[in-house]
Amino acid sequence: MIHLSWGKSVFKIFNILFRDEVDILEFMKNYLQDGVDNKNGDRVESCIILSSLFKKHQLMLDRYKNILLENWHEQQEDIVDIIGYHSNMISIPILIKCLDLKYDWLAIDDFYSFHKKIRGCPR
Repeated sequence: MIHLSWGKSVFKIFNILFRDEVDILEFMKNYLQDGVDNKNGDRVESCIILSSLFKKHQLMLDRYKNILLENWHEQQEDIVDIIGYHSNMISIPILIKCLDLKYDWLAIDDFYSFHKKIRGCPR
């Protein structure tokens, strides 16, 4: 789940975005890719928050799907929420794969919640 430990980095991001004229979508794609390249879960979390604030989730959906099955970050549940909200038939195979995953960071109750969210996605 998203928490508030990202405050300083998001403040820096907002300074960059509003100080310079930056294409927000391009910035988020590059920022997420840097997070993927460096296996930085905080970047994934910050990107999810930014895409929510700027209403860009649907435009980032393919990139989120690409990292959903990765175990180096802890945003799988948030990504499933995004996919569920913007779902289409293309999303189903990746959600089915998620049913078999067991992430170390999930406790038993959270794991049940994670699977419940996957099963609750519109089909």
